Amino acid sequence: MAVRNNLYDALEYAGQVEGAARSHRKEIRRRKEQGSAEAEEGKHTPSAGEFLSGFWKEDRLIPSITVTIFFSSKKWDGPLSLFEMMDVSDPDVLACLNGFSKIRIA
Repeated sequence: MAVRNNLYDALEYAGQVEGAARSHRKEIRRRKEQGSAEAEEGKHTPSAGEFLSGFWKEDRLIPSITVTIFFSSKKWDGPLSLFEMMDVSDPDVLACLNGFSKIRIA
């Protein structure tokens, strides 16, 4: 479940980035149609990297929180995080991994 939750969160973030890119492309098209005079009046001009990615440095993602509910009379005995699914003890390797949070069980 920890892998699936991480995938669902990543897909949510990818969708948000694509939505921002779609909105920016639409705005750039609108400015071009109205002429270059308005395009220069306080409007953001994306850098090459921003233009290519579609995500501008001022853009922000909305945090994705995935809740997993385990329905069983038995206690969950599986891993609660991606870290628990890995056999890594080297602190240098752990420092490179994303900070995946544990699944909370009430």
